[in-house]
Amino acid sequence: MLVAGLVAAFQTVNRLVIRHIRRLIRDMSEFSRARAIPTLSGRNHLSREVREIESAWTDLASRLLRDEAELENMIHEKNVLLKEVHHRVKNNLQLIASIVNLKIRRATSEESRRSLKEVQMRVRSIASVHQALYSSPSTGRVRADELLTNVIDGILEAGTVPERKIEITKHYDPVFLYPDQAVPFLLLASEAVTNALKYMGRLDEGAAWLRIALVSVSDDRAELHISNTRGTPFFPPEHVKGSGLGRSLIAGFAAQVDGQVTVEETEGLYDFHLFFTPASFDPAERDASVSDLDAPEPDAGS
Repeated sequence: MLVAGLVAAFQTVNRLVIRHIRRLIRDMSEFSRARAIPTLSGRNHLSREVREIESAWTDLASRLLRDEAELENMIHEKNVLLKEVHHRVKNNLQLIASIVNLKIRRATSEESRRSLKEVQMRVRSIASVHQALYSSPSTGRVRADELLTNVIDGILEAGTVPERKIEITKHYDPVFLYPDQAVPFLLLASEAVTNALKYMGRLDEGAAWLRIALVSVSDDRAELHISNTRGTPFFPPEHVKGSGLGRSLIAGFAAQVDGQVTVEETEGLYDFHLFFTPASFDPAERDASVSDLDAPEPDAGS
């Protein structure tokens, strides 16, 4: 009799409570997987406690869905706004580059044209970062290797002529940067490549080469390596006499990316290395200023 009573009691508890609790658990798991909110069948026949539990979790799930929808909409609006900002900044910078190009056409001296072309190159480098930001699915980071491909190729095309037979080798590992590092990094790379083209020469056996590499040394370390031959210069020394501005710019840009510049210089080779850590975004730490360009100059040509 006692066993029969226990069996009957268990069946009653299972019918009224346990099976509904198990179904609630399954429904919660299904909500976690597919964000669907099913309801128990025969709700009017449930106990008051079970109905209260079901009502509490369905209300919580509904609020969670609403909050997620609002958050997703806010993120979408933010991304659209950021892309629009980057697009407009890029357009404005391209307009400035076009104005500089008009100035280049009307310049009366070779020195003025060269200086204006350098300004134009720097403006276009910054514009390429903003173009990458609004073109990328992510508005947070850009790929440094893609930026180098777009910008450095243009510099090489403008700085080489058929008469100067130069072997150019490029290799870029994928490295992701936030905008506060991407802009000074790209400007530094542009300056370094421009300097290499400007001061490079031909070895005694007639060879001349330029090697550019972006290497991911480790998960949190990267290296920009630019090397070129020296020797018999392509340009007369009086035509490429530097003012030191390029060295100051490289030093300032290196400081902005928290990088370390080393230069190895021999009679026939110029080796430039930048070691840096791709960092998280922190505008408070990386606000650029003119004083940054007054940093000690590395032994780089310009």
